[in-house]
Amino acid sequence: MYARTNYLLLYCDRFIGYSSGPASWTVEVLHEPAPILDTISVVNPSEIVRRFENGDLCFLVQDGQRCLGFTWGHTGDCYIRGAAERLTLDPQSAYMYGVFTIEEMRRMGIYDAIQEAFFRYYIERHVTRFYTMIEKDNIIMKGAFLKTGFKIKSHIHYVRYHKAGIRYVYDYETKKMAVQFVAREPRDCAII
Repeated sequence: MYARTNYLLLYCDRFIGYSSGPASWTVEVLHEPAPILDTISVVNPSEIVRRFENGDLCFLVQDGQRCLGFTWGHTGDCYIRGAAERLTLDPQSAYMYGVFTIEEMRRMGIYDAIQEAFFRYYIERHVTRFYTMIEKDNIIMKGAFLKTGFKIKSHIHYVRYHKAGIRYVYDYETKKMAVQFVAREPRDCAII
């Protein structure tokens, strides 16, 4: 099995938010599985259960019958499988991942409401630094994150063959490139 990914790791120390005023969507924060999550087709049910077992939270908007959009929040050390990236997060850091809005509801402010609720929730719990990862070519999400205060930390190009891989990481802060061989996933942190 061969896979190749190209990601940007972003961080935010100061969420700017949106100037469009308060969000018109109600965002729920789930700490455990709920029936509405069964309407999510892009994440399988066993993965949803595993995320909650990791202590992750799901921030979502629904219409009473289906989930319209969601994102996940993680605190603590984690390994992001698709990029072979290990994030060592201190207690004042959180990782945002799995952003999704169903196609017919895009550009209606759902993601904006979810992102604002995500930041508000974690800031109230004294989180001061946020991380997220996006595909390098996802211009829409890159613009959305940069507009709200995120900065690019690194560019990760990962090539995997079966269970081993090679990562090329360019760090924008230090302006250095690193090459790493990845033989296996760590076992001492959450796998995302």
